[in-house]
Amino acid sequence: MDGLPADTVAEPCEAFVREGCRLDNDLRLRTARVARLTVHAETLSEASGVHAELKRVRSAVVLWERRHRKGPVNAEVPGL
Repeated sequence: MDGLPADTVAEPCEAFVREGCRLDNDLRLRTARVARLTVHAETLSEASGVHAELKRVRSAVVLWERRHRKGPVNAEVPGL
């Protein structure tokens, strides 16, 4: 900043550095939050797949028990 006194230039430069650091920290925090949310979303997707597989296996178990049980076919299976 040619021709300006040093104190006139120092104040805006210091403010820029302060604000730049604050904005940089905000960006880091937001990036970390997005990364955490991405991990949570991936975990939920995996859990959803596991849940669907568990439901499929439970249904297969119920069908097997109904076919092999010596009782009424429409009886409720405890715990399912």
